[in-house]
Amino acid sequence: MDDTPISDAELDALARLAGLTIPAHCREGVRLHLANARRMLEALEPLAGDGETLSLAPVFDPAPGSGGPGAA
Repeated sequence: MDDTPISDAELDALARLAGLTIPAHCREGVRLHLANARRMLEALEPLAGDGETLSLAPVFDPAPGSGGPGAA
């Protein structure tokens, strides 16, 4: 996990990219939220492996052949 603090230069660049102005009294809070978002994204990164090992789990169908919800 990357816990490298977000520098002032990075924070300023991200603010410009988003078209935002971050007041001085809000900078540490924004920095904290960006670090949390980075940790959440790292948790969502795809796992390394081949397609056979990481295939999707089967989907449970409670009534096979019924056509699913809303079927006539």
